[in-house]
Amino acid sequence: MHAFVDESIRSRYILCSITVNPRDLGASRRELRAMLLPGQRRLHFVHEAPSRRKALLSQMNDMRVRGTIYVCSGDDTAARKEGLRHLVRDLVSIGGRRLVVESREGRDGQDRQTIRAALLATGAKDQLDYEHMRPSEEPLLWVADAVAWAAGADRTWRRRTEGIVDAVRRIDP
Repeated sequence: MHAFVDESIRSRYILCSITVNPRDLGASRRELRAMLLPGQRRLHFVHEAPSRRKALLSQMNDMRVRGTIYVCSGDDTAARKEGLRHLVRDLVSIGGRRLVVESREGRDGQDRQTIRAALLATGAKDQLDYEHMRPSEEPLLWVADAVAWAAGADRTWRRRTEGIVDAVRRIDP
């Protein structure tokens, strides 16, 4: 499995992991690129109109992707570290091979340290390749963005991701 990760920060810190079987990567990327409007380089849910958000989530629900939401307590830095630790452990347990995290310019080094430490703790330091990418480089990050956004919104929006989200994990430091 390959995982694609983004965050949403509102009243709580939310990390979203979208997993995709390697055989479905190409088709999923094509489907996502087809959702772009003329002139768009990427989807970013915070900038989409509500009617377009509904349509996009409906299309994403039909894709062959699965999601896990990590709702983390604490300040953003500590919450992200704890969320990534749990996410890496979960990904290793399902045989994950690649992790792509949306780049947070200038702070990616902290993520790499956290991921490396989590891999060492699971005894799987060579099992998982990981990297940071910008959303314009990897369309599957758009699904993580959309689901994280919906998870941080109200119940109506969260319900629109039920076809994607398999689990919600609450993590306390």
